[in-house]
Amino acid sequence: MRRFETLDGLRGVAAIVVMVMHASETAHLSLFRNGGLAVDFFFILSGFVLAHAYTGRAGLTFGPFMLKRLVRLYPMFLFGLMLGAVALFVAIAAGTTTLSPAWGAVSVALNLVYLPFFNAFAVTPMGGAPVVGGVFPANPPQWSLHFELVANLFFLTLLRCSTRVLAAISLASLVLLVAFARYVEHRSGVPGLSIFMGWSTGNFIGGFPRVMYGFVAGMVLHRAVSSRTFDRVEAALARVPLAEIAIMAAIAVVLGFGPDRLRGAYHLAVVLVLAPVLVFAGAAVEPPAGRRMALVKWLGWISYPIYCVHVPVLMLLGSATQAGYLPVSAVLPLTIVLAFVLAAIGAAWFDEPVRARINAWLKQRRTA
Repeated sequence: MRRFETLDGLRGVAAIVVMVMHASETAHLSLFRNGGLAVDFFFILSGFVLAHAYTGRAGLTFGPFMLKRLVRLYPMFLFGLMLGAVALFVAIAAGTTTLSPAWGAVSVALNLVYLPFFNAFAVTPMGGAPVVGGVFPANPPQWSLHFELVANLFFLTLLRCSTRVLAAISLASLVLLVAFARYVEHRSGVPGLSIFMGWSTGNFIGGFPRVMYGFVAGMVLHRAVSSRTFDRVEAALARVPLAEIAIMAAIAVVLGFGPDRLRGAYHLAVVLVLAPVLVFAGAAVEPPAGRRMALVKWLGWISYPIYCVHVPVLMLLGSATQAGYLPVSAVLPLTIVLAFVLAAIGAAWFDEPVRARINAWLKQRRTA
């Protein structure tokens, strides 16, 4: 089965962009202003990759599929959440959140089982503006993993749908997302359409159409892999020097720039056109063996751990900054260094061994 290595590289670049975006907000630099669109890219990528992995498999049932997904996602999720719990209670002790220790414990307990914590508390975890009502206070980016599992619940049903039905579901989800975003815009009184829905109590409902649009769009893209268009794109990109590097650079550019005045239009352009095109192009490019292949594999390996650990690191550094122990200028480089170190440690010494033990135990049970 084809591995689509360049897609791993794209996922890694997008995760690093998210990390730099969050860290730069603390340093008041506003790098990668549209880095939040990386989540929509992840949803599209997830639908594509899962469709590739499971299309045509006979005897696939709901229970074993969801168990595989939980084994794949949960250990690193748990590692990041535990780091985040430490960072959250440091923030509570430092007085940078209105959460009490009791409510902090409740939020972590709910988040441990992928459940959102609906609230109106404010957390100032990164030295910037308070985050109000975040549904995963200890590790804010993990809201998207809740919605990833929601999409996974429907995956096997979606896999049996025709391409037309999938396209209709995806487009209907996008319409609902835009409608809800308009409602949030009107209710908040803040002008400018934004599809950054799902992360807080106030916009949580918008996360459902957001994930369903991207996830199902990814499945539709996968159906096009067997088309003549894909073959032509693959042949054309094979003649482009360093094609996978160019595509990975392109995703960073797409997430880093975009007009402020036309923010809503740019968001829609990314999710409707640019992100799907980059996924399609990335699927069509196979890096040659050697350093370039090693690079995209490493980026794929570090992507999920980076996503899971970078905000807890940033929360701890943000608390140190607000207490006067650390200059603001040090937050961005320290976040990058420490997040990479902790991500590698978490992946190599926790995530991979835990998953290996669980899979060995499950295999033993099946053969017993």
